[in-house]
Amino acid sequence: MKKTLTPDQVESRKERAVRFTRDVLDDPDRADEIEDETLEDYAERHGFQERKLDFTAVHRIPNVGYQTIVCILGGWAEFIGAS
Repeated sequence: MKKTLTPDQVESRKERAVRFTRDVLDDPDRADEIEDETLEDYAERHGFQERKLDFTAVHRIPNVGYQTIVCILGGWAEFIGAS
């Protein structure tokens, strides 16, 4: 089973691999090869699956009734001192 990572996590691992290869293994040519890989290719080569973020769930507005909206807005108006 492939490990699922966000694109940021894959990019972070790739950057660490580049630094490790260049600094510890002292192989700048291989580090350049890794750096030139796309994130998708790097993830596939290491058995990672990129997780696509679903932003639609973040932007969903709950189905609330008119009275709830009036109550929220009334409380907000009272909080800021509007009348």
